[in-house]
Amino acid sequence: MGICRLLFDRYRLAIPRSQALAALRNDRRRSVIVALEGRSGPVAFATLVDLVTARERTSRELDRSVELRPTVYAALYQTHVPQLDRLGVVAHDDDANTVALTDTGRALLGYMRARPAGGSVWAALFLALSVVYAGVVVAAVLEVVTDALWVVAIVAGYATLAVASVLSTVWCNDPLRSCLY
Repeated sequence: MGICRLLFDRYRLAIPRSQALAALRNDRRRSVIVALEGRSGPVAFATLVDLVTARERTSRELDRSVELRPTVYAALYQTHVPQLDRLGVVAHDDDANTVALTDTGRALLGYMRARPAGGSVWAALFLALSVVYAGVVVAAVLEVVTDALWVVAIVAGYATLAVASVLSTVWCNDPLRSCLY
């Protein structure tokens, strides 16, 4: 069972998984969801455009001379907000020209941020193997190790990685932790 399936089961989304993934596939749509997070009520469309523009400017490290707002406005107005509204992720009021995050949108926020509680297992394992291999290299430079020890160290490292991966997948109680990435 993959991480996406486990997360969708955990957050009980009101829309099909394929539609939720389509909603989250685009950076601007994700920016809309994040920009609306924590807002108690509807946000004026112009304010939403400003929030998304500021987020893009920061993430792309653009200076103030680049005129980004008209592009963001057009993309949000013509494409992204209507799509998120159709999916029930946001509620767009055309008359008042406001946008609000729905319960489905809040659930998607949880999905966007979900990570295994213990962090990345792969990162920890590769760090441990890197330390072991660095020790072997230092030992080889100091001529403490023979060729046979090199082979044993490398095989032991990969065996450790394989065993840890299997044990983590089989024995973890939290299903999110069983997905190593």
